[in-house]
Amino acid sequence: MKKVIHNWSAIIIGGLVLTGCSTEDATPSKAPDEAAESVEVSDATTGNQVRQTDMKNKAGALDTVESLKRILDEPMDPALMEEGLDKEYGWYLKSERIKNQVDHILPYMEESDAADFHSLQNLSGMISHSQYMRTAHIDNTGGETEAHTAVDRWKTADAALNYSYMYIKQIVHDLDIALNHNGVGDTYGVTYMLDGNHLNEVNAFLSDGVYRGEEES
Repeated sequence: MKKVIHNWSAIIIGGLVLTGCSTEDATPSKAPDEAAESVEVSDATTGNQVRQTDMKNKAGALDTVESLKRILDEPMDPALMEEGLDKEYGWYLKSERIKNQVDHILPYMEESDAADFHSLQNLSGMISHSQYMRTAHIDNTGGETEAHTAVDRWKTADAALNYSYMYIKQIVHDLDIALNHNGVGDTYGVTYMLDGNHLNEVNAFLSDGVYRGEEES
């Protein structure tokens, strides 16, 4: 299956938007808030074939996935909530930590094993871009993202931020099934490691930030 990966992690350098499509025009087919907040296994596959059987530095990949799971499971800092910051900002902070973890492990992985980690890297970059767009009208250097001086003037998080976070959660879940359970368990079908049946959907989203998944009933 052809890999389509845009380097969204390079979108923002020093707070300036350099490249990447705008995600403001994303038109979701379901409420993105619900999609990201309550990720449940749907249209799942059980008993998947793990593509990589001789992964180099599997121990490092396992440690990274465990770290990512812990990050995703952490509740939002109550102090941030008291400042009036929303859960989407909490997801942005988590995505930055996820990107740091992935950036650390990638140099020690074979390229053939790294595709799903690149997806996580790029989804984190898309979230960073979306967060920048929420505050750019206040401070176009990106400073307001960290300063929190005008939270009441932030734009509402766009659909792309929500769906990016949803896909991060799904990919980490599927990587856990692949690496810790030898492919046995329910999956979302969003990883190369398990030859997922929704990779085209994920790659299309990485290309333009538009969600193409099926509408939930």
